[in-house]
Amino acid sequence: MSKQTREKLWCGCHFGEEELSAMAYIGVDLHKKDFHTCYRRAGAAPTFNKYINDEEGLRRFIATLHSEDWVAVEASGAARPFIFRIEPYVERVIMVAPYQFRLIAKSVKKSDRLDAAALARGLEKDYLPEARVRSENAVQLHSVLTLRANLVRETVQSCNCLGSMLQRKGKPLPRNQLTSLTKWREIRAFEWDWADAAYVRLLHEQFLATKGRILKTEKVITRIAEKFPGYDVLLSVPNIGPITAATLLAAIDGIDHFPCPKKLAAYIGIVPITRQSGSHRWGGRMTKFGDASARGLLCWAAWRAMYKNESLYSFYDKIRKRRGAGKARSAVGRKFLYLLYFALKANRPVAHFEDLNFSDLKRTLPGALARI
Repeated sequence: MSKQTREKLWCGCHFGEEELSAMAYIGVDLHKKDFHTCYRRAGAAPTFNKYINDEEGLRRFIATLHSEDWVAVEASGAARPFIFRIEPYVERVIMVAPYQFRLIAKSVKKSDRLDAAALARGLEKDYLPEARVRSENAVQLHSVLTLRANLVRETVQSCNCLGSMLQRKGKPLPRNQLTSLTKWREIRAFEWDWADAAYVRLLHEQFLATKGRILKTEKVITRIAEKFPGYDVLLSVPNIGPITAATLLAAIDGIDHFPCPKKLAAYIGIVPITRQSGSHRWGGRMTKFGDASARGLLCWAAWRAMYKNESLYSFYDKIRKRRGAGKARSAVGRKFLYLLYFALKANRPVAHFEDLNFSDLKRTLPGALARI
């Protein structure tokens, strides 16, 4: 970008040519309508600016950037397009994990300028917790999975409304029977007065329409998930179907990001909280930092697959007797995730699941993969 173009674009921005040529640590407090920035340069006082969050405001902000600058912005819905827009003009852009960077949320004195200053200071001192930016395919898959989850909630709501009406009329039915299309037709054949018959008919039509949209959504999910490496690998594991595999792949978004299975377990949020001070060490519940849907489906798949592998069930039974069933299910889910990690790393399906020894997974799994 030429000097004349830069001068035209940063009208209203208070920078000299020496400041523009020096490397800066820039903190950005991003909002939907505007964003505040703080520039920290060596040997200079922090400089603040405010920009409108539109194309013109972004162009003015980009004009102040240098190829050696570092930029920090908190993770939010607006952060992703903002990062992609400014990434070509700077050396590094960091998306900060807000839950781990509590300095802003817990600050007594809080404003947009101070938030941007805290980000710039943390970037300069290199203590910001960085969040990973998901790939475009992972974002698309996660969006369609969220749509399917909302549609499933609609079907549950229709079944609950029908169940409540049957309870009022003295004809209660178990809730698990209300998902059957045959049972819905039987209920419509009951002798109802006009208002109740219309109510049941509307619920039935809504239920059928939502079921049809769910089937269409699942086809789209499968089509997107097939683009991910490791989709067939996950389908080879017992009790993992297309939706569970797609949810896990959208959450993981590339197994190469994780150097060991413990890192993946921490990312999913299925590791226990650990607090240690001096000689005292305390471990509590799961952190639950990651994707809740992925974590729930993972634990459910592990719970069902546990009965097909003797060593995994023995591990569950051992933990259950000592710590209770809840913690045992979480521990089984973590063991099951280790299996998925090694299989995805090798990019080969899992065979002979029932013969795997989960107490020595690193040694037994390569043999199971090699026999395919």
